[in-house]
Amino acid sequence: MFNNNKVQSRKICRILNSFSRLNNIIQDCSNYKSNIYDVQYKNLIEISPEPIFILQRDKIIYMNNSAQNLLNAENIESVRGKSIIDFVEREYKSKAVASIRNLFNKNSDTIIEEVKIKKLTGEVCFVQGLAIETIYNNNAAVLTMLRDITDIKEKENLLKEAKEEAEKAEELKSQFLAQMSHEIRSPLNTIITSVQMFKEELMSEVNDEQNEYFKVIKSASHRIIRTVDLILTSSTLQKDLYQPIYQDVDLYLIINELINEYRYLAHSKNISLKFKCSTENQVITADQYSVTQILSNLIDNSIKYTHEGQVEIILRKSHEQNFVIDIVDTGIGISKNFLPKIFDEFSQETTGYTRCFEGTGLGMSVVKKFAGLNNIEIKISSKVGIGTKYSLHFTPYLNSRK
Repeated sequence: MFNNNKVQSRKICRILNSFSRLNNIIQDCSNYKSNIYDVQYKNLIEISPEPIFILQRDKIIYMNNSAQNLLNAENIESVRGKSIIDFVEREYKSKAVASIRNLFNKNSDTIIEEVKIKKLTGEVCFVQGLAIETIYNNNAAVLTMLRDITDIKEKENLLKEAKEEAEKAEELKSQFLAQMSHEIRSPLNTIITSVQMFKEELMSEVNDEQNEYFKVIKSASHRIIRTVDLILTSSTLQKDLYQPIYQDVDLYLIINELINEYRYLAHSKNISLKFKCSTENQVITADQYSVTQILSNLIDNSIKYTHEGQVEIILRKSHEQNFVIDIVDTGIGISKNFLPKIFDEFSQETTGYTRCFEGTGLGMSVVKKFAGLNNIEIKISSKVGIGTKYSLHFTPYLNSRK
């Protein structure tokens, strides 16, 4: 965003191409009729909106009206014979000298790098430009065209300041999230442990209604922890701070553990949660944490959006003998209009206070980013009122990552 020097130089070069062609005409005409240069082509330069100087070595021998305005000079006589370098601020002088030296050493057009100059009235401004060799009054000279980029520099500085402020805000947000994660997790884990101990002590005296209360407390606590995890994970991925650890991972074991974890949630909704494996070797090279999070989010979504029927996880191999995991549900389905937005952050098909389902809208965004780290292609097919199928295709590249 802020590396605009080269961009500005390219823009200036395009603008100055016409002046380069003009200079060629000037040189041709000067070889034959110097008065044509003095009258016709001098007028073209004079009316140019861009500041143009003609130098002998580094001394000013001519400048147009725009150049006079740039330096706040009353007329050419007030600067004639002065070095153009004298107007350049001290910290930029070496850069300006190098640009002029480069012109004579390479005998070709040279870009004048961004420099700061001081006007006769003491004001300063930033300029860029182009210098080319020419003929003036039958003598070798340098035609220099400058452009005032002060406004551009001021906008760049404002953008830079805004970027720095945004980065500070992002860092503060990360620190806040990390602190809040600790402050939320610690008491929640204490609550979960205490409730479990209390339940075990009262096991013989707890009736069905009270047992449901315990389950609600446990479920709500885990929901809060899951929400905090999603927010922290999303923030980490946004800043490219997540470092995957590629190792041998058993997909069967991961899925089986998740089936056990989500069995109660599925049972509480009278949904059948099934797992079918049609391959013997289930080991791949992957980042175990991110693969687990991908599957956890997709299974959680399938159960969340399924009111009746089943959620089935299938571990198989494709025709190309690559691993594929299908997560198939008989839920409410996803509309065609929402499918292109499904991986956007904070996106949910129903939003606002009237939405029917819990969640932050970060889960699928995290899934997409984690899939990219493991070179997993995600395919989704869905019909409203019938269900959704998520297919995770593990490519051969994944299995070569060690």
